[in-house]
Amino acid sequence: MIRFLIFLGCTVAVTAAPRFEFRDGDRVAFLGDGFIEREQYEGWIEMAATTHFADRAVTFRNLGWSGDLPDGASRCGLSLLQAGMEPPEEGWRQLQNQLKTYQPNVLVTGYGMAASLPGGPTPEEFRKDFERLLDEAKDMRVLVLGAPPRFPHAGDTDEEVKAHVASLAAIDAVLREVAEKRGLPFVSLQPLAGQKDLSDNGIHLNSAGYRAAARLIEKELGWGAGKWEQGKPAVALRRAILRKNEWFFHRSRPANMAYIFGFRKAEQGRNAGEILAFDKLVAEEEGRIAEMRSLSKVVAEPKPRTTSAVAAHTPQPHPEFTVADGYEISLWAENPLLYKPTQMNFDSKGRLWVASAETYPQVEVGQTADDKILILEDRDGDGKAEKSTAFATGLLMPTGLLPTDDGCYVGQSTDLLYFRDTDGDGKADVKQRVLSGFGTEDTHHNIHTLRRGPDGKIWFNQSIYTRSDAETPHGVMRLKSGGVMKFDPRSNKLDTVFFGWCNAWGHQFDRYGQSFMTDGAGGGGINWGVPGAMYFTYARAPKTLDSISPGSYPKFCGLEIVESPHFPQGWQGSMITCDFRAHRIVRFAISEQGSGYAAQEVGDIVRSNSVSFRPIDAKIGPDGALYIADWSNPIINHGEVDFRDPRRDREHGRIWRVTRKAAAKEKVPDFTKLPESSLLTAMTSPHRHHRDVALAEFVSRPESQKKKDAAEKWLGSVKDGDGRLAALWLGEALGWKNPKLYEQVLDDADGRIRAAGVRALGDRLSALSAEEGFARLAKAAVDEHPRVRLEAVRVLAKLNTPEATDAALQALKLPRDRFLDYALWLTTYERGSAWLSALLDGKLPLDGREASLEFALANLPGGQGMEGLRKLMPSPLPRDGSGPWVGLAIKTADPVLLDAVYKQALWAGFDNKVTVKILGDLEATVSGRGVKLADRTAELRTMFAAEDAQVVAASLRLAGALRVAALQPDLSATAAKASTPEPIRIAALDGLSHFADSSAKEALQAVVGSASPASLKRVAALALVKNHRSDALVAIRSLLPDLQDPTEARAFWQQALSLSGLSDDLAKSFLAQPLDEKTAALNLPAVPDIDEHAGLLGALREQAGAATAPGGHSSDEIHAIAEMAAAKGDAARGELIYRRPMLACAACHALGGAGGKVGPDMTSIGASAPLDYLVESVVLPGVKVKEGYHAVVIETRDGRTIMGRLLKSGGGQTVIADSVGQEITLADDAILKRTDSGSLMPAGLTASLTEQEQADLYKFLSQLGKPGDYDATKSRAPRVWALLAATDALPAGAAEKGDASLPWMSITGTVNGRLLASEAAPMLGDAKEVFAATRIEFASSTDISLKLPANVKGAWIDGTPVKDGKATLSPGKHVIVVRYQPDGADFRYEASAGTFLPAW
Repeated sequence: MIRFLIFLGCTVAVTAAPRFEFRDGDRVAFLGDGFIEREQYEGWIEMAATTHFADRAVTFRNLGWSGDLPDGASRCGLSLLQAGMEPPEEGWRQLQNQLKTYQPNVLVTGYGMAASLPGGPTPEEFRKDFERLLDEAKDMRVLVLGAPPRFPHAGDTDEEVKAHVASLAAIDAVLREVAEKRGLPFVSLQPLAGQKDLSDNGIHLNSAGYRAAARLIEKELGWGAGKWEQGKPAVALRRAILRKNEWFFHRSRPANMAYIFGFRKAEQGRNAGEILAFDKLVAEEEGRIAEMRSLSKVVAEPKPRTTSAVAAHTPQPHPEFTVADGYEISLWAENPLLYKPTQMNFDSKGRLWVASAETYPQVEVGQTADDKILILEDRDGDGKAEKSTAFATGLLMPTGLLPTDDGCYVGQSTDLLYFRDTDGDGKADVKQRVLSGFGTEDTHHNIHTLRRGPDGKIWFNQSIYTRSDAETPHGVMRLKSGGVMKFDPRSNKLDTVFFGWCNAWGHQFDRYGQSFMTDGAGGGGINWGVPGAMYFTYARAPKTLDSISPGSYPKFCGLEIVESPHFPQGWQGSMITCDFRAHRIVRFAISEQGSGYAAQEVGDIVRSNSVSFRPIDAKIGPDGALYIADWSNPIINHGEVDFRDPRRDREHGRIWRVTRKAAAKEKVPDFTKLPESSLLTAMTSPHRHHRDVALAEFVSRPESQKKKDAAEKWLGSVKDGDGRLAALWLGEALGWKNPKLYEQVLDDADGRIRAAGVRALGDRLSALSAEEGFARLAKAAVDEHPRVRLEAVRVLAKLNTPEATDAALQALKLPRDRFLDYALWLTTYERGSAWLSALLDGKLPLDGREASLEFALANLPGGQGMEGLRKLMPSPLPRDGSGPWVGLAIKTADPVLLDAVYKQALWAGFDNKVTVKILGDLEATVSGRGVKLADRTAELRTMFAAEDAQVVAASLRLAGALRVAALQPDLSATAAKASTPEPIRIAALDGLSHFADSSAKEALQAVVGSASPASLKRVAALALVKNHRSDALVAIRSLLPDLQDPTEARAFWQQALSLSGLSDDLAKSFLAQPLDEKTAALNLPAVPDIDEHAGLLGALREQAGAATAPGGHSSDEIHAIAEMAAAKGDAARGELIYRRPMLACAACHALGGAGGKVGPDMTSIGASAPLDYLVESVVLPGVKVKEGYHAVVIETRDGRTIMGRLLKSGGGQTVIADSVGQEITLADDAILKRTDSGSLMPAGLTASLTEQEQADLYKFLSQLGKPGDYDATKSRAPRVWALLAATDALPAGAAEKGDASLPWMSITGTVNGRLLASEAAPMLGDAKEVFAATRIEFASSTDISLKLPANVKGAWIDGTPVKDGKATLSPGKHVIVVRYQPDGADFRYEASAGTFLPAW
């Protein structure tokens, strides 16, 4: 802009001052949503600003984040808490922390696009948050950039675009208005809307778009047109800016936040200094930028370092394998053709694409990531790859890929990228950022497992520790925790379909479109995906769906379903997955079970003893053979092992090929050369690879009349349901609409096809008219096939109307199973509120809906429609407590419902068992949630004289929780009376703990000082804690010397440390008045090694002195222990040490599913972890904690501190397993504070062991999962037994049936299933014969044979005698009972099939 001034007859041209300029020394932060985040990869706006103010030292930092709002909505990725467990405003706190950390004095804001998308805030909500942000930045200069415009994009509907443009205009107006009000410069980006080819998806700028935006900004701010687009200096400067941005990205959004700074920092926190070291690299690059910003010269670039500076070269001999009979394994490819494969997929030409991640798991300071996408080819058909082509390079830890016709999708770091080869040279020359905003808090939880679904969509997973905030034209997809997502590249729509799992690195579809998953950090085996369902570990899930595999399994990675003529008929439909810990490839058989499925392991295909064989992916190849991707690493690359451990291999990688010896060689077709008619025919092929690539190839070909004609001709020739389903999916992939085809599929005779049609309809509700669609779904909800009903129940939830929910609830009238029950619960949980309102308002008649109402009341979140529900509540309630009313009263704490239940319980209106449960729930509600009950003192006192001891105990506890003064003398008298049964006295002591007066204190002290049993005295001492803390400390000290039994010590400390503040108070007491050495040493092993007990542990360790284990726990000492274990340890002796009750190993950890659930399953720990890691995990349990097993510390409103492992949190409840494995459920409103902590495992557990015993124990642990006696996965023997002495007093035939009412005694066998005589004898006394019962489960009808020892006198299955050890069993659970004569030897038998259940 030029202004002309007339002065003294002279005309002088004056350049107007810019509207905004940067000053010398400015520290500029770009802050905003995906618009700002993506600028760091293009750098054009920064180029314009840098070169225009070349005479000034200005630095720039990009703090953009996809999906972000001015309240920091997306910035929970920097939280130190586990994903999904963040408190309110956590994102805002992280945004504030970023501004404080990087201290900008200038902000360039770029908000608006994310806010304008569907599901975003209202303009006024946005205004409020933006104003708050500007208030936070009151000491900074601010430049406000408007939101980019909405650009046209193929696949958009006019209605969607129109709505978004209006929303965008409203948000942009807020930005302009706030800027003008505050006198801030504002630049509208809406003029970009008139230009073409600036966006690839309609909402994000591409590189040309950022160049255009930079030109627009410099124009609007009066900077003039800079020369920053062309010339070598400009190219060099931009490269320096992008490199600086890369270093700063690693600094400001480091990968593995969960491990380095977050709740697992005990494992990798030592590497935190590396992140700060990126500051130096940023500064060095800024120095180069300063030299070049005038565009007058080029400064030489530093030579990039792409290799690891810490990884050691370790030769890896080829593994030796044991292979299933009739099969063989051969090496198909290895380094240098590939390195460190993370996923593989075949393309339409039969080539294998591999994501190679040498940088994994953490980029090093100064290292330029150069991971690759490789194409491997067996060009001569000899069963071995000869050629490797680097299709794309310079990647950062790619964790998934999916080939297309002209390139591939790649999941890496925060992005889903698309690489294209436009010139046909076999290498990518175009990179497109398709989606961004995915979490990187744990690099093996980044988006992974890319799959093309049968509907042509792209599916991928993320895992438990990550948070994603991906902007799409349809809204911001936010996922905090694990899940499986589906992306439609035509419409750019991204949805989460399944929620949960720890680390689901396995997903495959069967031929009916059903999804199945494996979990690389869970023990469920095979999982089936129900749309919208929540699974193991999903954050705040109110209810989860279990896997379809009975029993407990190792962790599995990868999943393939056998559909290939290369394999025998009996294998078709089998599922193959990788036990990467135990170095084996496993096959599961799957069968239909009700509305769902059941899967059962049937054996190993391949197994190795090599610690470097780490199978992580499995695929059926174009030749029908099975291909295995081998990570080839002695370290499994989870967070427990240091990121910089030199044993982390970075150079090896292998692909193995498994073939059936008798199979004929199959020719590999090139689908890119087939005509459309052949592709269409292949879409119903029995060969999985052929079906998948035929669909992909047909869809990728340009739209033409020839293509449509071929499809119509093929559809006209299709005569069966399989063909019509394939045609329906093809139409979905292409966006073609064919209502008649939907109707045909929904009317098919095969229920599996009808179910697939219902699921497909749910993905495209517009395929039929609203009336026809609802009618079809309502009919499907009562279909004869249970899976059709399940699918309909879930799709009806999408309609989001009371009528649709009502139609779904009609499925209650037909038989149900656990899958249908879950689907009905989920639909009710999501949509039941509106249905209930319609029912209470009379819009839906109650008549005929009684069962629906009962189901809804039992499953809805509490507190809804209470006025109407009070009128519906029957009086009296059923004696057995059936129906939803008791649970509803407790859940809602509604005073009317609660009093009705309370009154009926006090008047003996329920069965005793129900009364006990109600009184216990009322006590928890009163104590934990502060709920008040009506005064019914007289009635409550009568309960103290009830005949049922459990009713008495529950009444006493409730009286204490209510703090009824008139009842305190009753409690004191009961507690003091020696003849009263101990459980009732304990209940009275618990009740007295609530009273603060002196008489209650004296009553408790009297018990402590009495001749009562030690267990009772300990309860009394702890009962003093809440209201008489100093007296409690004296009492506790007096009892500690008598805690000789380790089991009793653990139980006492579990209770003691659950009392808020007692740990610190005891530590102070012990420091002021030390314990004797022996007492300290006795109690030390019972205290968990977590931060909350650091003071107590420190005092106990110091006072235990020489009574603790000799030596320290330095790295050298740990390695010395490991070396001794390897050389001199005896695994057989070690197993007996592991089983000692004083160590409690078996009480906390499971082997093959048998044992405790507090700590990680140990089934394959020896095969997966180095020996020194095992030693460190035992002697320093808090240093490295397995994912999902961190302790959580909860402080409650009633003064308790509960430590345990979080099982689930959601639906208003939190469930944890405490340190003895007991599940504790807490209402969220009973919780004051929750803190993530270290390990529940106490330190010093091995202090009492000799050096040889320690060596034996570690030797045993090191053998777990390896072939032999310590491989629980291969044992065909039961591991959990119930024993009963055979006597004439037993009811006839009851023991043979496994009658659960008999006094069975549970016992766990050894890893290989031996029932130890030395452990069974004390339980059985002098019994001459013994019944031993176990439970077993089958996924399908099975012929079974039992291999019984000679001392067995009889065997029964479900009470039926077993003849010759053989039987045919139906799917489901069964009880096997054998009668044997103890002969002093261990007892063991085997079953030829089935899964023995790990609990009696």
